[in-house]
Amino acid sequence: MKELFTGKNKNQFEKWYINDFLKVNEDEINNFLLEEFYALNLAFQKGVIEAYYDSLGLYVGTDKFLNHNKFINHTWVLMQEKENKSIGSKCYYVIGDGYEITRNEAYTEAFIKANSLENNKL
Repeated sequence: MKELFTGKNKNQFEKWYINDFLKVNEDEINNFLLEEFYALNLAFQKGVIEAYYDSLGLYVGTDKFLNHNKFINHTWVLMQEKENKSIGSKCYYVIGDGYEITRNEAYTEAFIKANSLENNKL
């Protein structure tokens, strides 16, 4: 499986997951909880990862649409700009190496893009 979190964003996610999402303050089980999360299939991780990026103003999603009689999983990452009290947005369209990818592959590509965007901010 591709690495969904790297660099400073990985550290930031792990702190958020333990402190804000799970609200656990017991150091001895934190590593266990992180290992268990990373061992899950992406289908189980998706909601947590989406909640994390939502908390940062990055919105990740997939759409399925018909193109030339083929269904295509289209993914997007919307970045909400909150600096200087102005709210704008940039939308990054992400499609994997080929159009015929699964929904999980589409989400993986979107999460990798969101990870890159967040690491560039940190």
